[in-house]
Amino acid sequence: MPMLDQVESSVVTKLKRPCPVWARASLRVGFAFSWFFMAVAIPFFGSVAGLMEGIVLLITLAYSCFMWLKVRKPTRDS
Repeated sequence: MPMLDQVESSVVTKLKRPCPVWARASLRVGFAFSWFFMAVAIPFFGSVAGLMEGIVLLITLAYSCFMWLKVRKPTRDS
């Protein structure tokens, strides 16, 4: 799978050496487990959707303001 190849290549670039067989196997098992967990958790997603929306919406609306402040750097009294 291309996604597993990308994960393995990122590990190889960080370690600057070949990925051992045990690490490759554990990466694949962890990747498969994470997707399996998402497949099981999605039916229960509706009950926490309101909470997640409240958090994500706040971040979405405030992040653009913080980006503008970082880029423009207005004076203190403006």
